[in-house]
Amino acid sequence: MGRMHSRVAENPRSGANSGVLVDRDGVLNEDLPFVGTPERLRPIAGAGAAIARLHRAGALVAVVSNQSGVARGFFDEAAVLATNAHLARLLSREGDPPDAFYFCPHHPEGTVAAYRTACACRKPGTLLVERAIAELGLDRGRTVLVGHTESDLACGRSAALATVAVGPEARGLEADHSAADLGDAVDWIVGRIAAIG
Repeated sequence: MGRMHSRVAENPRSGANSGVLVDRDGVLNEDLPFVGTPERLRPIAGAGAAIARLHRAGALVAVVSNQSGVARGFFDEAAVLATNAHLARLLSREGDPPDAFYFCPHHPEGTVAAYRTACACRKPGTLLVERAIAELGLDRGRTVLVGHTESDLACGRSAALATVAVGPEARGLEADHSAADLGDAVDWIVGRIAAIG
């Protein structure tokens, strides 16, 4: 099994079994190549407010992201953790941070031997998603995966989750719903949560 890493909030919202699993780069922050330092983070406007709306609707929000820059030797795991923590602080300024971060540091063509593997946690593999569901106590039928690539959405489909594609290419991807960004996606997600009850 591939190694995975997470930061779960110290006081996750008890009783919430609805979940929203989001990709990081391209959904919460601009999709620059290999964002491995806090200085390179460019949060997408409205992302923190969107997470706050999801929290008010009773959903837990977790990040599930591929961070192959570790396997490629561009940065280490500590840098990913620092970058995630910085993103959480930035999102808190306009709303809420995610409740947890999960990431895969592997890549089958990595230059760092310890991370050069074809693992089950790298999306479209589902191990990150399965871990988030288990650790956060999420109801699979009440959980949505939000991403901006076919790899993200294929992961969601394989895990039997509803999917939302966001970003400029969203309409060309196979998903249950398409939206311009996370903020735009929230209306559909909140409506789905309310409809399921």
